[in-house]
Amino acid sequence: MGITEQATNLLDAISVFPNPAHEQATVQLALPAYLTGKVLQLTLTAADGRVVERSTIHGAGTHTFELVPLSPGLYAVHVSDGNTWLTGAKLMVE
Repeated sequence: MGITEQATNLLDAISVFPNPAHEQATVQLALPAYLTGKVLQLTLTAADGRVVERSTIHGAGTHTFELVPLSPGLYAVHVSDGNTWLTGAKLMVE
């Protein structure tokens, strides 16, 4: 991802549900006003570090991942802004 910085005050800005998930997972972002409408990257990575899905989003709101083609296991959801990792969460796919 080329991340060189990390925000440490946004850990509560993300929730992923249902968790564990089967077919679909929803990511809810409650980001501060200065990030609202900003172009961000939402990335889903497997436990081995492989990028499974990446999409461009515009700030806070609700975003969905389709999980049907994925193998069961632990995944990580990351939200980044250019070179800065903003927040993330773990997701268990069953």
